[in-house]
Amino acid sequence: MNKNIYVIGALLVILFVASPSLQATARRDRSSARQTDYGYVVVRNSKYVVVVPHALDEANTELVGEKVAYSLGATLVVNNKYFKATNSRASSDPEHIEDFNELDWNGYSYEWDDRVEAMHDFYLDLDRSNRDTVVVFIHGMRDSYGMGADIGAGVKWYNGELLGTDEHPNSGSYTGCITADLSRVQQLANTLDRYTDRYCGMSTYIGGRYAAWDRNTGTQWFCGTDDESIQIELARTIRNNPSVAAKMVVRAVRSAYG
Repeated sequence: MNKNIYVIGALLVILFVASPSLQATARRDRSSARQTDYGYVVVRNSKYVVVVPHALDEANTELVGEKVAYSLGATLVVNNKYFKATNSRASSDPEHIEDFNELDWNGYSYEWDDRVEAMHDFYLDLDRSNRDTVVVFIHGMRDSYGMGADIGAGVKWYNGELLGTDEHPNSGSYTGCITADLSRVQQLANTLDRYTDRYCGMSTYIGGRYAAWDRNTGTQWFCGTDDESIQIELARTIRNNPSVAAKMVVRAVRSAYG
């Protein structure tokens, strides 16, 4: 048998076997976290911040985020108290309707007058002023168009190039910034694509459907700073196994950012 097949097989075994110790550590971190009005924060000292804005709307994103954050030594910020208006809880608990990934940009700054105070606290907790930070937003999307993952960094492909809103002919009214180094974004996507393809035959895209180039998108909070922010949308098939999903994301992020 071809040697490469043995290597690939070994990699898949390592990747797709869940780690009980990792799961236990993630649970301990949640229990010892700083509790907030929106959920909780676990503060760690690496350059990474992992963000879960839709824990109650996008299944298993909280579990994926916990595992990714632990593996990267990342600060973890989770909203698991507020949900979108489309959530089944909305009619019985309207006071907790708030989309934590939809900011209010007025063309000059972000406004908070019409938002719950907890959402403002959530974004303030993302800022790590003592270092250049890499911020990873974990999201969930439906299984569609053969997409296993979609990377949002404020760009979409056009004629073989990744272009932002100032250059892309189809950006319309969107005015968001490019929020990450594009060579790193491509490295991350290429690595993640290998894993999503092997795991379930699905591909990883950059800005396929979720470019995160609307200035109201959560990743745009870091526009104009020295920090980099990316949004990783994971298909339901991927998220159905949070341990596998987390290991895919961790390997992809490390391949791009070390």
